[in-house]
Formats: sequence, C-alpha cells, structure tokens
Amino acid sequence: MTTEHSALPFALPATPRERIAGLMRLSAGIGTTSAYSNEGIIYGRSPGSLLRPLFGFVTVLEIRSEQTGPGEYVTVQKEAMVCIDIATRQPLTEWHNPYIDRTIVPLGYVSPDNRYYFSEQGSYMRSALPDDQAQRRLAELGVPQQSWHRSSEDVWVTERRYNRFPSAIGEEEFPEAYAGEIRESVDILTYRGRIADFADPDMDSVPSTITMMADTPWPLWMMMGRRAGGTVWHGFGGKYGSLSNMATATRAPIEAAYPGFLDDPWGFPAEAYGTAAQMRRLRAEGRM
Repeated sequence: MTTEHSALPFALPATPRERIAGLMRLSAGIGTTSAYSNEGIIYGRSPGSLLRPLFGFVTVLEIRSEQTGPGEYVTVQKEAMVCIDIATRQPLTEWHNPYIDRTIVPLGYVSPDNRYYFSEQGSYMRSALPDDQAQRRLAELGVPQQSWHRSSEDVWVTERRYNRFPSAIGEEEFPEAYAGEIRESVDILTYRGRIADFADPDMDSVPSTITMMADTPWPLWMMMGRRAGGTVWHGFGGKYGSLSNMATATRAPIEAAYPGFLDDPWGFPAEAYGTAAQMRRLRAEGRM
C-alpha cells in the first residue's frame, strides 16, 4: 500500500525558506537534539603533488537545534575528534610527519560550544551577519551555498560553508607551528535521506547520512608553519538519536581519548582539549 505522502508527487524545495528548512530537517533537525558520526581519512595537499593519505579520523557530534524565527535557525554543537591509524583504526599516540621528517604527537580535540546560524541568506559560523567576510567568498565565486538533487527514492542537499577564525596560538609561543593570525577553511557537506521521510511534513528531523569534504590549513600540531598547502578531509557518517546509539567501533576511540565525553558532552572540560591547550601541555611535558 502507498501512504498519503508517497502517493503525492515530490518536488525539491523551491524557495529560499523551503531550502533552509529542508537543510535543517536533513541535518540537525528543527527544535531537537541529534548526534552525528563522521569518520574517514585526512590527506596532505602540497603544491605539485597529488593528495597523500596521512591518517584517519573519527568524529562524533551532539547538536542542539532551535528555530528562532521564520526561516531562521540556530544550532549549538559539541564535537570530539580523534586521529586514528588508517589500517587498524586505533588511536594514534605518535605519528611521523613525512613533510618535515619528524615524529610528533597527533592531536584531536574537543570543541567549545560551536554556534551556527542559518537563514534564507545562508549559514554562518560564529556570526549571524549575512555579510560576514568568509561568506562573501561564495557570492564572489557565484556558487550557491546549497544544491539539491534527488533520485527515485532519495533526496540530498550539498551545503558549502566558508569558515574564518583567529589562530589559537601566537607566533612567539609556537614559531614552528604558527601560520598567520587568521585561519580559513571550506566545509562541503552532503546530507541524504529518503524521499518518503522527507515528504512527511510532521518529521522535523529526517533520518540521513552525511558525506563530508573539507579544505583546511595544516593542523597546528603538524608543525608545518607557513609551508604552502594544507589538508583535505574526506569522511562519511550518519545521524543518530543520541551518542549512545552509535556503533562500538565509533564510540571506542572517542571514549579512549576523552573518557566521559560520550556520557556528558556538554559538561566535559573542553577547554583542556583544545589544540592550543594540548600543545602547551605537551611542551611543558617535554613532548613537543
């Protein structure tokens, strides 16, 4: 039997308000809490060379979403990331950087409460202003922030987001790592769900999978300084009702690196596990 919704013809979101609402339903949800897993490989991108696989990563996020007005939404997320061995998926305790021929301690992180704003004008990190400098890049390139597609059974949306934020360290503190006052990155996220779910107007959070590509500067802990190039992240994952619903293989490296995060991400002492804090601690221990 066909349901009332599946019997109706399906059309992709057409207006800016429909598109931003559709993105929210496929990603964080509207007025709800959701969890995401994301894991894959981080590649090195140096001038004149093909991408070079460096190490793997596992990331988990818990996201709280709120609608603040017509076509306006805010999300707050907590994220934990661990660097892992590509072959064994075990957390890395040391890693040899082939670019500088040096063995160093790889650093994951636990994020602060990262806040994102979504509106009919686009999505923004840290600032709700539509004319944020990083977001103007999209307008200059003539690239839409969202692109929507469908198959006979699935619907998916790709979101492109520019991020611009101050460096967590200064040049005098870590001259080998420092690369400039401002760090910029690009996130390309694709959320995919079933049309049968998306077509249900009562479903504020649509089950979905995620694929991700990000173009980022060299991680500070890699000690690459101002060397040209950066990293490309490629990952995949899915949405869950809670962190506890994730597979053991996803939860294990996070629990090993940050005991207690999975039980209480919002109460976890994230300030001790930012990149700068960890680099300072390693230096004090004589390990950096």
